[in-house]
Amino acid sequence: MLPYNLWTQNANLQASYHACAYVFVPRSRVLKCIEELEAIVRQNEWENAKKLIDILSNHGKKMMSETQRDTLFLATILRVLKLIREEALKCIQGIHAEFEENLTNRLFAVGDVDYSNASGCSLRESILAAISDLVLELTSVYESISGLSLDFIHSDELILTIGYSKAVYQFLKTAAKRGRIFKVMVCESYPENSGHEMAEVLSKDNVSVILVPDSHAFGLMSRVNKVIVDCQAIYSDGTLKAATGTHAVMLAAKRCSIPVSDCHRSILFILTLPLVFRLKFFCRL
Repeated sequence: MLPYNLWTQNANLQASYHACAYVFVPRSRVLKCIEELEAIVRQNEWENAKKLIDILSNHGKKMMSETQRDTLFLATILRVLKLIREEALKCIQGIHAEFEENLTNRLFAVGDVDYSNASGCSLRESILAAISDLVLELTSVYESISGLSLDFIHSDELILTIGYSKAVYQFLKTAAKRGRIFKVMVCESYPENSGHEMAEVLSKDNVSVILVPDSHAFGLMSRVNKVIVDCQAIYSDGTLKAATGTHAVMLAAKRCSIPVSDCHRSILFILTLPLVFRLKFFCRL
């Protein structure tokens, strides 16, 4: 799976879109979270994979309480636990161990595997190597998504986005640098008004930008060729946790049958949970 996936589907076919306000989490904080988990794997004295999973789960509870239960940190912790389970299965069943193709199956299922049978120095090394690959994946996400820009953006198009997103910005910026001529309509995303920052940085890259209030999204949607947004989490039922105002934009796109593209990292896939994260979820990991 690519570190960034561009998920596209006609908005008229979507069942529903949900959005809520969230605080943008810098990539550096996510990498720091992974470094903490990597340090536990490297330094902590654990006898087998089951013991390591318990240690990281307990650390995850503490980390989630300190970060105000941020969804992206939860997704990061679950992704690291998934890597540990995969390496443990390889240790138990051999290098030809088969994994479920669906990411969520291995990510959230408890399963009937006895991870206490997976141990040894080689397991520690393989887990650290898998975590290093995850870090490399996260550090190259913007380059990966930008490389697909010409496949989705064509000349003389009017693209609508909402708020500020570095992923969307890099995506549009790369397309403009490669010769695509298009216009971008940016909804301001009240009350954060992060759309003002997006309009400013795009205009500096010689991209034609129109800044509009969120309330104008429906009236202008019929003139738009496509909608490109970003999110902080993608739940298993297709729900997006996104910036304030995204829901209204999606409803307008659905009404006008405008295609919607979502720039997201594979690490953002997460189990459907209430907005207030329940720490007892970790008891099942």
